[in-house]
Amino acid sequence: MTPADTNMEHTSKQLEASGHGSGTEVTLLDLWLIVYAHKRFVWTATVLFILGGVALALLLPPNHKFTTAIEIGVYQLSEEIIPIESAITVIAKLENGYIPLATSQFTAQDPDGSQEYEVEVVGDEDIQLVTLISHAPQSEADTYTALHAEIVKSLVEDHDRTVSTLRDAAELSVTRAEEQLGAVMAEQSTVTEQLQSISQTLDALSVEEGNLKSRIEDSETTIDALRRSPNCGDSCTNQIIVLSNQIGEWRSVLVEIEDRDKVNIYEVRAQAQRTLITNGQAQKTAQDDIKYRRTYLSNIQATRHLGQGTIMSVKPVSISKPAMVLVALVMGFVVAVAGALILEFSDRARKIQKATE
Repeated sequence: MTPADTNMEHTSKQLEASGHGSGTEVTLLDLWLIVYAHKRFVWTATVLFILGGVALALLLPPNHKFTTAIEIGVYQLSEEIIPIESAITVIAKLENGYIPLATSQFTAQDPDGSQEYEVEVVGDEDIQLVTLISHAPQSEADTYTALHAEIVKSLVEDHDRTVSTLRDAAELSVTRAEEQLGAVMAEQSTVTEQLQSISQTLDALSVEEGNLKSRIEDSETTIDALRRSPNCGDSCTNQIIVLSNQIGEWRSVLVEIEDRDKVNIYEVRAQAQRTLITNGQAQKTAQDDIKYRRTYLSNIQATRHLGQGTIMSVKPVSISKPAMVLVALVMGFVVAVAGALILEFSDRARKIQKATE
């Protein structure tokens, strides 16, 4: 009989003596006796797991967290800021398109590198911010920085097509508004020149009117003098008639100036002044429109990564070495106990089978 059989028989006798092992209920004492009976196996398995944990703690480099924040581009619609693409759509594109493409390219370029590049995407529909997250040793910092940059580049190039279309439309809108302002300002220049011409015409008419009145006064004075002259003969009479006729013509011209020319010019000037006021309002409207369209253009924000790109955590985020050894200890003990139960079950089954035979 081998020592193991003797040990098992001794354990069975102990169980029978203590009233255990005859029923289906398993107590802590039963477990302890089983573990004790197979203590060599339990110790060996536990020690092996601890050694494995220590080896992993010494050999595996600690993982750091690499994050890249991506701000989704936006544009303005009325008073509302609209994203170029929703965060959910961006996450779906990244997970199903850009990330698999980039990781496959990096794997093909460096077959001896990471077996699998893992990039997680997190985001929130309420904020236009998507974050790429990876965990890797510090030695792979350059690789994951380049990987994140390639993923961001693909997304930015996709969004830049939309941004370019929006900017082209906005710039065309600004150009048209500026052209409209230029036309309004040209009209202002024309109306201003017209008002200056009207002012010069009125000045000329006033000068002519003054000259005519002066001539009429001089002619009337001459007629009075001729009439008072005691030696006025036929020549004086003819001179008086000529002057009187001339005065009549001049008075007709004065009436025409007062009743027709000046009235028409005043109406034209009033219309030009109203046009100038309307033009000023149109200029203000056009300037406000240009300002709004330029604001719209400046509010078109392209998709970009925030900060300096990919950021590596200062401290490792993987499990610490003492914790790794502790986990190995716990796992080793659990596996050892489970193994002892299996061995006990196998030994009892073999013993029962022999007894039956």
